Amino acid sequence: MDGASNIPYDYEIATFYKNQHDLFNYDAIGRSIFDYMRLQAVVSNWTSPNNFHVNFLIFKSKQEDLTKAINGFYKEIEHLPNSIILNVALGMPVAVLENNLWHRGLVVSKLDGTRLRILFVDVGSHFVVELNKVRPLYCQFNELPPLAFKCYLQGFGLFELNEYVMNTFDKVMKVGKVFDCEVTNWEDSSFLPVNMYEKNNVRDVIDVHFSSYFKKQQMSLERRQRNLERRKMQQDSDDEIDSDDSM
Repeated sequence: MDGASNIPYDYEIATFYKNQHDLFNYDAIGRSIFDYMRLQAVVSNWTSPNNFHVNFLIFKSKQEDLTKAINGFYKEIEHLPNSIILNVALGMPVAVLENNLWHRGLVVSKLDGTRLRILFVDVGSHFVVELNKVRPLYCQFNELPPLAFKCYLQGFGLFELNEYVMNTFDKVMKVGKVFDCEVTNWEDSSFLPVNMYEKNNVRDVIDVHFSSYFKKQQMSLERRQRNLERRKMQQDSDDEIDSDDSM
């Protein structure tokens, strides 16, 4: 890479990120990602079982190389004027300084004249960032699509999301924890249905941590349904008696 301190202002700036589906055709050893039954993945951002992000570890070396390169480059050009202050636009790929490290980001919204809401595309988290910590993303750092994959737990939508469920998930699905991730459908790379397995466990996290709870919930639901049906039958019977009495 050319010396960043001599970077010309006509260096090409990235205007979009590549589609994540481009990553599915290869990995570090040249195999298609579809050849894997399960992939090791680390939780990079957790919100709920219906919305979280993972990094697939087969791309770990690429992510580490990117992190090293982007931090070395932007550290060298810190002394140059920041052109993004005049040109920031929604949906623009950017480089963002957070906790003394540079990250790839995407401008989500402008909050005021000095702050932006940024999606960190290799993590999946949103942050409010001061404008002076944001720079244009140059195209050499846009070769890789975003490395945080948005996911949801397959089959969980059938059950109620309550405080107990969320507290349990928050303990299990910790950011930085490694799982075996089984993607059940690759068609929509923007939102992957997955089953997540803890280390050395053949049962997925829903089965391990919620099977007895959901069984009780289902039994309670069936009991309420039977009670409703009995009350309805009793009401129908009472109506018939009233009808006979009126004749």
